[in-house]
Amino acid sequence: IQAVIATDEVSVGGVKTSMENGLLLMVDKALNINGPFEGILGLGLPAKARWGMGLIQKSGMKFDGGEDYEPPEFLPEADISRFSLCFNNGADGALRLGAKETLDMPMADKLGSFGQVHWGVGLTGIFVGEGKSKVQLDVCRPDYDGGPEIPSGQATVCGGIPDSGTTAIMAPEASLEVLFEGICSEWDRCDKAAKKNKMPKAQAFVDVLADCGSWLDGKSEGLSELPTLHFRVQGSRHGQMQDLELAGWFYVFETVEEEYELVSEHFRAFAPRAQSSHKHTGQRKTCAPAFGVMDMPTKTNGDAWILGTSFFYAYNVKYDLEDGSMSFAEEQCGSCGDSATLVSQGTKIDSAALAHSPRQVPGSWRVSHFNTTGEM
Repeated sequence: IQAVIATDEVSVGGVKTSMENGLLLMVDKALNINGPFEGILGLGLPAKARWGMGLIQKSGMKFDGGEDYEPPEFLPEADISRFSLCFNNGADGALRLGAKETLDMPMADKLGSFGQVHWGVGLTGIFVGEGKSKVQLDVCRPDYDGGPEIPSGQATVCGGIPDSGTTAIMAPEASLEVLFEGICSEWDRCDKAAKKNKMPKAQAFVDVLADCGSWLDGKSEGLSELPTLHFRVQGSRHGQMQDLELAGWFYVFETVEEEYELVSEHFRAFAPRAQSSHKHTGQRKTCAPAFGVMDMPTKTNGDAWILGTSFFYAYNVKYDLEDGSMSFAEEQCGSCGDSATLVSQGTKIDSAALAHSPRQVPGSWRVSHFNTTGEM
């Protein structure tokens, strides 16, 4: 992107404000974006956002004259202190901009952001199943839960970056292997397939999902067969914890066989072509885990997981700019015409009702392009 500094009135929905030397007007770009495109609205951490697409590690931008430039931010300039973002199945999602009075965030639900560059929470445990049979996996497991000690200098064993622009949940390959094995062990259909075909459970999980066209029908429980996942997240302030629950519908995608290669490249290590019994050659329904491999080690929060679109379908994710906190509200997303009060009385997506209709994700995934060498 090439840009010049400009002054103009900026309007987002019904919110308008004049940006004095605060609009970076694009005069040339190499962006590949389908559909209408009017600009980029930054919704990062206030006063901490880093500019330059992750390449400039300073808070300001250096220009030819030698001066530092820190552009004003739209939401504070428009006197907006909070915003929320969520998605609907088969319909538009909603970005809501508001003040404290119009966007409710109870103090008890807030999670202070660990992130210095991105909105980020600690990830301090992943569980599979429900009730007494719930199993804690040996990944992102801190010492107080019987796991390894948190390395010196780290605040959390793992980190989580909520990112609505990333299609899937991204994590290190070794962590995904443990997760896939855990899901397969708690999913009877997968466990039996792994034993019958004498294959690793992580690979069996991917293969059984790929063959969903043979069992995802009215005769089976559909995606309700899959165990529920629980991601325990932690805020930066003492005692802030929340378990984020994802039923099977939220962590499985549907595609067609001819496009499966575009999807499977993100987890190819778990489904080697030579060993997979499923051939992807036509329009038959096939499914894939909503997970992909990405390594993002950070100094203070360990391996960072990118919490992609699954969490924005399951929760209304709210952000408070004043204290740098966020919350994951179990609310129906609703439409932009709904008031905050009406939305807060809603319910989450009924994954059981959609058990036979996985979320369709055609074509290539949107994948994060974060700087993976520094802070979260």
